[in-house]
Amino acid sequence: MPGLFDKIKSGADKAAFEADRLRRVTQAQGVLNKLKGELSTQVTAIGTRAVELYDAGAMTQPELQELFQQLDGLRRQVADQQEEVERIRQDKAPEAPAAAPAPAAAPAGVICPSCHAEVAAGVKFCPNCGSKLDVAPAPITCPNCGATVPAGSRFCPECGKTVA
Repeated sequence: MPGLFDKIKSGADKAAFEADRLRRVTQAQGVLNKLKGELSTQVTAIGTRAVELYDAGAMTQPELQELFQQLDGLRRQVADQQEEVERIRQDKAPEAPAAAPAPAAAPAGVICPSCHAEVAAGVKFCPNCGSKLDVAPAPITCPNCGATVPAGSRFCPECGKTVA
């Protein structure tokens, strides 16, 4: 049975090796990430110092001039936007204008039951989809007394005169 034990020991050795390798990779990756963070911090510090030198008039490298021109453009945009924010903060609500006379009411239309388009009053078919509309006859005015006569009535409800 020495073969079975050798296979088990070999498998255990492989598993131990893989676990140790994973631990070492994880540890090395942690060190790498820490170094990358320090590098990023250093690059930011260099950039900050370069901008300070540029602002003081001491940075004249032509390779960086285009970047500094873009920086100046962004600074102008920031200043303009800050002014816009302040202008908006200073805005006052407009005073209510004097009440204008109400416009005459437009004749009420109907809504097409098929396509839901607004259709002018008295139209029998929808101009949008062609559906037949159930249009009630409009009320009329009595020629004798001026009262409103319900649609379809033959006599005025106020004076009793016959209406056409």
